Amino acid sequence: MSLKDEERMAEEAKYELVGFDSLPNYLKDNEFILSSYRSEWPWKQTILSLFSIHNETLNIWTHLIGFLFFLGLSACTAMIFPLWSHSQVLSNTNLLSLYESTARWPFYAYLFGVMFCLFTSSVCHLLSCHSEHCAYTMLRLDYTGISTLIVTSFYPLVYYTFMCDPFARNLYIGFITAFGVVTVLVSLVPVFQTPEFRSIRALLFFCMGVSGLVPILHKLMAFGHQPEAVITAVYEVVMGGFYGLGVVVYAARVPERWMPGRFDIVGHSHQIFHVLVIAGAYTHYLATLTYLNWREMEDEKIHRSCKEAKCKLIDYYSLPHYLKDNEFILDYYRCEWPLKQTILSIFSIHNETLNIWTHLVGFFIFLSLMLCASSMIPSVVTVIVEPSFSYRYQWHDHLASNQTSDACSLGFNTSCSSSNESVTRWPFFAFLCGAMLCLFTSSACHLLSCHSQCCSYIMLRLDYTGISVLIVTSFYPLAYYSFICYPFIRNTYIGFITSFGMAVALVSLLPVFQSSGFRPVRSALFFCMGVSGLVPIMHKVMMFSDQHPNAMVTTEYELLMGVFYIVGVVVYVGRVPERWMPGMFDLVGNSHQLFHLMVIAGAYTHYLASLVYLQWRDSEAC
Repeated sequence: MSLKDEERMAEEAKYELVGFDSLPNYLKDNEFILSSYRSEWPWKQTILSLFSIHNETLNIWTHLIGFLFFLGLSACTAMIFPLWSHSQVLSNTNLLSLYESTARWPFYAYLFGVMFCLFTSSVCHLLSCHSEHCAYTMLRLDYTGISTLIVTSFYPLVYYTFMCDPFARNLYIGFITAFGVVTVLVSLVPVFQTPEFRSIRALLFFCMGVSGLVPILHKLMAFGHQPEAVITAVYEVVMGGFYGLGVVVYAARVPERWMPGRFDIVGHSHQIFHVLVIAGAYTHYLATLTYLNWREMEDEKIHRSCKEAKCKLIDYYSLPHYLKDNEFILDYYRCEWPLKQTILSIFSIHNETLNIWTHLVGFFIFLSLMLCASSMIPSVVTVIVEPSFSYRYQWHDHLASNQTSDACSLGFNTSCSSSNESVTRWPFFAFLCGAMLCLFTSSACHLLSCHSQCCSYIMLRLDYTGISVLIVTSFYPLAYYSFICYPFIRNTYIGFITSFGMAVALVSLLPVFQSSGFRPVRSALFFCMGVSGLVPIMHKVMMFSDQHPNAMVTTEYELLMGVFYIVGVVVYVGRVPERWMPGMFDLVGNSHQLFHLMVIAGAYTHYLASLVYLQWRDSEAC
């Protein structure tokens, strides 16, 4: 054998397929696929591996064929759909006529999103084996493609469904676009691409896709009587089924998990995921064709029916007496709308829009905090007795720890408990539930009160009950954890505030309590209930300020919380700033909206205080 042949054989052996254990760490993604890996091949061999057999071959070709398939669909639809505009044939089809017909950009944006996703996925699977730098670049490109597909999938659904409701249309499009941009930015973080974040990646994209249920349900509520709305919804549910199944298979690594090595070349989870993505994308393509046909053939009729069904906003002086609350907000009132239109007004602009959304967003913030806390707080924790401002936001590292000695080894001034039992969590979660109940009932009240006088009274009672529950449950972490070693004091404070809250809730059932003339009385009653919290706070400071620095940390948070609440109440009672310029703040910036923001800020501040209480008592029990 000649020297040249030996060199050629050595070069070929250098590019042989290897096993999972021989891979560098950055290429190790699925431990159940054991063989047929390419590892750090030169560019030429990497590109030519498109035509060879390895464990990425089908990953490359499934999405490459899918890309070519959707490219063909795009070419076909580009030749067909511009020929019609409102059921009339265009004699000269060009870009101008395409633009002037029912807008095609959402449809073609979706097709572009599909092709971009499939192409970047195929390229990623082909080139990632070249080098570590190339792998990270390709993965970022792949995640960008997935985000683009999800975002552009929303565009036909939202645009064609809500053509006659620009606010809802722009709200949905803006939300999903922002969500997609954030996801792309997060995907640029290197840790996001590690195998340990596989489930997190799947969950993030899954949540972005599932958020599409909101406009679908909105569509069915608004246009459920239209056959096209139901047909497109069926397509979208099937599409969601394909995507959801694909995510489950991808995250669970099924079926290779059951028989490692058996599905290295054909049939592993990533290949199945690719096929399901194409199936879901094609199903949505069919839905998009239905949208186009719907809007082309019935566009003007649907526009007319939307305008006829639209309820009008009125001014303050046209309101019935029970809806008159703030004489400085002069316009944009909803008045005795039907229940369906009242509920759908959550997506329209009026003087309650921000009142609804501030507390609805707040509700979801606290729901997220509770879910996060429930998964991280149950373990035994360690605590920083004198935390710096920045360190207070690193509490999860301690709450997730099961070793009470960890904090001692960090070099901070700590006090580590010898007990391995954590303190009860019910006061903490009672507060979170109280905050969520208050925010949700407030949002529902502002949304539904315009429906009828009876509905208004019921919603207002729920709103006042929610406020009472928030104030009462805010006492629980303070009283329970501060005086955990003094049962009599603890139970006295908890019993007092619970009784006070029940009394206020019962008084709020009186119809006269809800009249605008009792606005200062309502504020004073809730204010007094909240200010009564100064007693246990002062008691705590007197008993524990010298021995327990955490007592002062929680007091600082509680005083800041009180400032937020007091400022909110003063603004609410004073009707500032709309008092100074009536009509100027009807939609944005009125006192009730500012009050809502102060409530959320105060509740979040108390949440931070409650975390410090947990750290304190987990490390320093009786």
